[in-house]
Amino acid sequence: MFQGSRSRGVGYSLLLVASTASCGYTPLSTMNALDDINPLTTPAESLRVMVAVPPVIRPQKDAIHLMMKFAKTETLPEKRYDFVLQRTPRTPVEMRVGEKRPIYVFRINPKDVSRFNAMRKAAEKYDDGKDDDDNDLSIDANACRMTQTMPAKVPMSVYLKTAELDDYVVVVKNINAMEDTAPDEIDEDFPLCTSENSETPAK
Repeated sequence: MFQGSRSRGVGYSLLLVASTASCGYTPLSTMNALDDINPLTTPAESLRVMVAVPPVIRPQKDAIHLMMKFAKTETLPEKRYDFVLQRTPRTPVEMRVGEKRPIYVFRINPKDVSRFNAMRKAAEKYDDGKDDDDNDLSIDANACRMTQTMPAKVPMSVYLKTAELDDYVVVVKNINAMEDTAPDEIDEDFPLCTSENSETPAK
């Protein structure tokens, strides 16, 4: 699994980035870039998440999930959203990042844009301007392995682009995907890749 990252509170700086921002790997330059983005108005169609991984792993098909939970309030019921991000072809914009590892690009599925926008409207109602440990935003990105054995370190990076950004900004850089995986959990967390379960690297 790439990362089951989580951010507490709906008082977020950017809806998609907040899930990994709490990990401590987000550069200051990225946080500065987010100042130009309004998370409630930036077009959902423009959001792109790019993942760079070593050849030893690949993303699993249909396994990149963006999930949001709004806790029950005095006037509103608990609300949950789950979006499966869609693989999209890379463009020269992705190549400008200069990654030498295989990269995979994902977006909000066009059929989910209206539901995604509805989620952002819900965020306005649930957000009281305070940090709330009961509200969760997370990205779950499952991967498979290309080899029988796995190295101790599998560095991956995550990048983000929106309509307000000319280029991608790095969200997390070279985090170790194996950090929380015990040896007896490798088969479960990183099943062997097949043509049916894994994304193919872009050429």
